[in-house]
Amino acid sequence: MGVRSPVPQNSALGSFVARGGLGRLVARAGRRIDSRDPSGPIERTAPIPRRRRLAAALVLNQFISSGTHLIAKGAMLAVSPLTIALLRFIGASAALLLYNRFRASPQRIDRRDWPSLVLLGFLVVPVNQGCFLFGLSRSTASHASLLYALTPLVVLLFARGLLHEGNLASKLAGILAAF
Repeated sequence: MGVRSPVPQNSALGSFVARGGLGRLVARAGRRIDSRDPSGPIERTAPIPRRRRLAAALVLNQFISSGTHLIAKGAMLAVSPLTIALLRFIGASAALLLYNRFRASPQRIDRRDWPSLVLLGFLVVPVNQGCFLFGLSRSTASHASLLYALTPLVVLLFARGLLHEGNLASKLAGILAAF
C-alpha cells in the first residue's frame, strides 16, 4: 500500500510517492535499484554495516562543518547576515518538512510540544545563527572556525562549573583528541 498523495499517479513524482516515497528510499540504504529497469524490482545486496554508515556520516559532517565558515564569510560579501540566517532557516525547514512528508510513517508533533519547539526555533535561528553571522561579519573565517572548535571545551567548563559534572580527565582527553 503506497502513501496517499494529491500528486497524480501518472506523473514521475506520483509514481515515486506511490512506491513509498523518500521514506522507502532512505530505508533501502545498502540496496540498489536494478539498472536495467528504473522502475524495476529492488535487488538486495549486503547492507552497509552500521559502523561504516556512522563513520561516513561523521566524515560528511566534518566536511560540512569545516566549510561553513568560509562559505558564510563569502556569502556575506553579497548579502546581510540576517538574510543568510533567514535563508538557512527556510532551506533547513523545507528539507525537514519534505523528509517528514515522504517518510513511511510521518512524525506528528503533539500540541503540548509546540511551545518548546517555538522556543528552540528562536534560540537556534535568531540567537545562534544571528550571533554567529554578525560575529563573522566583524571577524575572519579562521577566528570563527577556532571558536567553533573550542565549543566542546566551553561546554565542558560550563558543565563542570554549573552542573558539577565529574570525570573531567576523560572528557578533557576526548576534547583534546578531537581538537
